[in-house]
Amino acid sequence: MANSSVSGACDPDGPLLLPATQFDWEAPVPDNFRSIPVLDYNLVLSGVPEERALFMKQLGVVAKKIGFAYLINAPVDQQVVDRLIELLPQLFGLPKEKKLAICATKSPHFMGYLQTGHEVTVGKVDHREQFEFGPDRECKYQEGQPEYLKLKGPNQWPSEHDLPTFKDTVSKYIDQVSSASFKFIEDIAESIGMPRTAFDKYFDDAAREGCRIKILHYPAMDNFAEGEDDQGVGAHKDNWLTFLLQASNDVSGLEIQNNAGEWFVAPPMPNSFVVNFGIGIERITHGAVIATTHRARNPGKGQPNRFSVALFQEAAYTKSMEPWTDEERNLAGCAKTTEISAGTTYGRVSDALPHSMPFDNVGEATLWNRIRSHPDIGYNHYSADFVKRVLEEGPNSHPLAAEIAAKVGARGYAQASRPSTPTPNVTPSESPAVSPSAHTHTSSPASIASGGTTLHSESNKSVGMFPQSKISLLEEKLALLSCGDEPAVRVYAVAEPGRNAALVVEKGEIEKDIIAKNRMLANKLEVSQSAYKGMTANSPLMQGLDRASKNSYDPVTNPRGIINLGTAENRVMASAVADKRFDPSMLQYGCFYGSLRLRTAIAKTLNKHFRALTPLTESNVTVLAGCSAAISAMFSSLCNPGDTVLIATPYYGGFDWDVCLSSGASLIKVHTAAPDFALSPELFEAAYAAASVAPRVLLITNPQNPQGTTISAATLLALLEWAAEKQLHVVVDEIYGLSVYAETPCEFVSVLALPVPDPARTHVVWGPSKDFCLNGLRVGACVSFNDNLQSAMRSIAILSNIAVNTDNLFARLLEDSEWVARFIDENCGVLRALYERTTVALDRIGVRYLKSNSGFFIWMDLSPWLTAHPKASAAESEMMLWEEFLEHGVYLAPGCAFSAPVPGYFRLGFAVEWEILEVALTRMSEVLST
Repeated sequence: MANSSVSGACDPDGPLLLPATQFDWEAPVPDNFRSIPVLDYNLVLSGVPEERALFMKQLGVVAKKIGFAYLINAPVDQQVVDRLIELLPQLFGLPKEKKLAICATKSPHFMGYLQTGHEVTVGKVDHREQFEFGPDRECKYQEGQPEYLKLKGPNQWPSEHDLPTFKDTVSKYIDQVSSASFKFIEDIAESIGMPRTAFDKYFDDAAREGCRIKILHYPAMDNFAEGEDDQGVGAHKDNWLTFLLQASNDVSGLEIQNNAGEWFVAPPMPNSFVVNFGIGIERITHGAVIATTHRARNPGKGQPNRFSVALFQEAAYTKSMEPWTDEERNLAGCAKTTEISAGTTYGRVSDALPHSMPFDNVGEATLWNRIRSHPDIGYNHYSADFVKRVLEEGPNSHPLAAEIAAKVGARGYAQASRPSTPTPNVTPSESPAVSPSAHTHTSSPASIASGGTTLHSESNKSVGMFPQSKISLLEEKLALLSCGDEPAVRVYAVAEPGRNAALVVEKGEIEKDIIAKNRMLANKLEVSQSAYKGMTANSPLMQGLDRASKNSYDPVTNPRGIINLGTAENRVMASAVADKRFDPSMLQYGCFYGSLRLRTAIAKTLNKHFRALTPLTESNVTVLAGCSAAISAMFSSLCNPGDTVLIATPYYGGFDWDVCLSSGASLIKVHTAAPDFALSPELFEAAYAAASVAPRVLLITNPQNPQGTTISAATLLALLEWAAEKQLHVVVDEIYGLSVYAETPCEFVSVLALPVPDPARTHVVWGPSKDFCLNGLRVGACVSFNDNLQSAMRSIAILSNIAVNTDNLFARLLEDSEWVARFIDENCGVLRALYERTTVALDRIGVRYLKSNSGFFIWMDLSPWLTAHPKASAAESEMMLWEEFLEHGVYLAPGCAFSAPVPGYFRLGFAVEWEILEVALTRMSEVLST
């Protein structure tokens, strides 16, 4: 029959057509609920305690009463989602022979393509074709090991010639949506009153490498045979947690069965996922989280084809699923196992029924379920005795089941190539058996569409399936460009009357997942894990610089080119430095950590202009090839892999690389509150107290980037005293310390000028790239009174030593102390004039900004213009606005590149000639005016 969910007709056998996006949170949820709610993840990301509490309350309702919801503003790059959606018609439009070339029947891992009719649910053929992909990984199975180890292995990808960007897009999608789902499973635990780590005991490192996805195509019924039904996939429940992308906004197909047994439509909602909970969570929690039956129908005749992408978490193959203890069950307010009645699921009607499974081990149960759905793959790749056992266990209406059974019988047990070796674990009397396979289907009346094994009541009567899937404690990637592992703790600060800040601490845990995943992918590329992380980093700072460099503005030769206001670079005074005359480059090795001459010159310069309270000598300075190298060496010397570093947001995005890549440390991002983004010891204290791994270092930038403001001496001393109490090292990046052009809101005071409470743990980084317009020379100084730290940094200086000619050039420049003083004065005067002219222009446009006094950028609040994209989240709108600026020939740095606590902020660099800056501001105004 035609798809009534699309056409709008309502017949007795069809779904109830109801608005699926409206929901009354205050009213009790009836069994015949006829809509699913919308959860907005911005309530979590906002950092507002009341909004977070509201989200958890709403999620608790969904978990306990509904089992389905739309999720908007998930921490997933919408550009990746959009690219994947664009590729779906091309993927399924490939010639049949090319799709069959990567048929899943060729893969022991069940990866690849399956054509329509290959799966059966509740006795009927599913009219859909699909591709299945997962994290690319090596198959670790060896002779004599359990056969389920074959399940994990490499993908079968379409040819890059046919779809050149497909593999990269799918891999990014899997990575990002998996990360979001891992975070969401923690939210589920919190929403029902459990610790965020409540599900962790069911998973291991192998399960956390990433999730599998099915990319699905439901063809319209135009070519269906007369009388053929529109079952895209029959009634079933998933296993754990599913993130479904309804990729066709113009056609419905997903239908949900409420607790009274009625069906209704869940139409597609742009820029959202549909999340649902599976039987594994339901059984583990004794019904505190419910699994809801659903199905999909094909579009009717004359309607567009429907595409969707379902991501399923997977379980640890080596484990059994143990229900929560009585203590855990009581904490979550769960029902007792014996309260389940036969024929229902915790008292709720469902068209999906369970079937038994003769395994406790998750891996064996998963393989069993896979072979029930795909006996041909089982016959091709698994032992005959195991396949025969699967096919003989109850009816199996797969179209190939009888043929495969006959083949297996002819082949016989003696020809089994690799005997199945079930892993001993908990017996059915000790714990329910499980099946974690993602979204597999069989047709037995005694089976549930998602597959699995039975949960036994105290009378040992089979009452329901009990599957498992993957949970990870990885933090989600908040920004669209995040390049480092997420922190152990994030702290959000929100201004409140009568308080400095309302602190909400969100706990997490440093995980081994990313390390394991990077190790596998790095090994394939034959590079280190640190190198791989650097290779795969995707920052708008780098993208914008690359695009601006390739299409650089010139008033004569390229007047339509991009004007770069996004890179922190002082170009307006570069000619003054270029006038200096330097000696020719030297051809011999010099001191790898900076010549005595250069280190002495730096010490004297900082003593004078930073007013060092304790005079520096050359022994307090180590020089490397740029401040990035200096920071990397310093943190490699201070931190061990797994250590954590406190840093306030927004911050210079390059710290993700500089601090973490070589050291193996992770950043704990402490979110400050707009509009002033103020720092305080209380802010960091909450993060310190909540960290699962005690922080080792506090990293501060003064003057601040991207804010362009200085930190008061009182605040600095308060932070230093707090850090000293915790015995933390403090690293202060003062790279803009000589580019301070105003004393308001407060004057710049170097930490070197303060009576620091713990000098051995207080260190400074400085270099000339900003203050002397010498970005290309690459000079960075590590300044510290800690002799051990200096020795450690000098021992690795050869890896990033300063070039001898650069050493000589910069030493000579600093030794001309009169020129240095004149340049600093002139530079600050030019910056002040440009800042004033720029802010006048911004005031005229109506742009809000943070009042700056240092550096050469302005931190602008363009959030009012994000409303120009009502269907996108604020974070997505920020990137869309960034793209619009680039398209109009001006590069600004978006707030997400600095882990800004709220979307909509941009950094504008004004240290360029006014004639060019004026053109850029005009272009920016044109974008904002439209």
